[in-house]
Amino acid sequence: MRGYRARYLKWALAAVVGCILVFTFSGEAQALVTGQVHGTVVDADGNPVGEFSVKFTPTEGSNSSISRNVKIKKNGTFKVLFFPTGQYKVTSLDPELFLKHIKMTVKDPTGRTVDSTEGDVHPAEGLLTVVVSGGLKVYVDLVAVSGEEKQKLAQQFSLQSASGDLKDTLKMVENKQYDQALSKLDGILEKKPDLGAAHYLRGQTLLRMERYEEAVEEYRTTMELDKEQPGVPANLALALLQQAEQQAESGNEEGTADLYREAVGMFDVAVEETPDNMAILTSRAAALDRLGDNERLAEALRGILALDPDQVQVRLRLADILTKSGNGEEALALMEELDSDDPVVASTLFNVAVKFYNDGELETAVMTVEKALQVNPYMAAGYRLLGRAKMSLGEKEGAVQALEKFLELAPGDPSAETERKLIEALKAG
Repeated sequence: MRGYRARYLKWALAAVVGCILVFTFSGEAQALVTGQVHGTVVDADGNPVGEFSVKFTPTEGSNSSISRNVKIKKNGTFKVLFFPTGQYKVTSLDPELFLKHIKMTVKDPTGRTVDSTEGDVHPAEGLLTVVVSGGLKVYVDLVAVSGEEKQKLAQQFSLQSASGDLKDTLKMVENKQYDQALSKLDGILEKKPDLGAAHYLRGQTLLRMERYEEAVEEYRTTMELDKEQPGVPANLALALLQQAEQQAESGNEEGTADLYREAVGMFDVAVEETPDNMAILTSRAAALDRLGDNERLAEALRGILALDPDQVQVRLRLADILTKSGNGEEALALMEELDSDDPVVASTLFNVAVKFYNDGELETAVMTVEKALQVNPYMAAGYRLLGRAKMSLGEKEGAVQALEKFLELAPGDPSAETERKLIEALKAG
């Protein structure tokens, strides 16, 4: 960094100094030496990230003492033509975005590159310092992440900034040396029982070992000791969900509902921290499903589809809930967006069609069951429903064809004899 700053100073003295005049309260004019700052912000895939602000904060010993908030445009670019010279740390003012990488290129007034550097964010020091020098242009290219990646970085940094013993233990966990890691953590906690990071890492280890009840207690302890420890609500929620599942599988249903409810509460907190973390959103939906809270589950599934419309199983589950709650039209709208030959899609469409048939919406029932049969042309029950619906609409020929197809596919069905008599009656009439 010293060489990096020294090169800046060298070029600052040689370059044409850019100035603007500002008046002091005494009325005397002073020259404020400035440079230019241009930049871009993209995500990990190189897509523009915009419509938020970053903050340039002077470092200790900087020429400037004034922080500057800079608005990022929708296309992910920003530009400040008169930026006070000095050394600055840049951070995101959007709590949902985390700046993980910076690249800086310095150019003189002729456009010639005089220096460049780049690096990832450091757990303790943050991003590399941006040095603005008079008459020079600094191009600052930033990479911003959100959601799950942001949370992973926060957890990683928290542990990286811990003691050497914890770093060694983290390596053990990453290498699946869980028993050794627990032994090491027990020794650390014997000396420092209030070390939240150690309890958190112990919870992580127990979670991987599927010792969920113990993991829950470690995460709870972490929250009591260190409320700022990132990722705790999400991991506590996951441990509670897995503990409830484990109890249910063993035949011990007592208390599982309370565990699911607590898991949902912790997932709610985690969603506030990282609203676009798909793993958290789907796990929260699973907990709501176990509770049978279909109203909140439907809302949760809509949220998942808003982020990822290609989640077929989520779409099917939501359509099923909507059908059972009497909202067949929304269910059908969801299904119409699917392009899949999955038999489950056909079954869900069939259930929606049954709902329309029972409600007397016969034409919609016909349309829906025909969609189901396009997906699965061997679904006998679909042809039976189609025949019944067409018969009710007075379409005798179509009803006979559909019912005959039903008998062809399911000759041994308990209702086969009834349908044969119905076909005879339709032909006779």
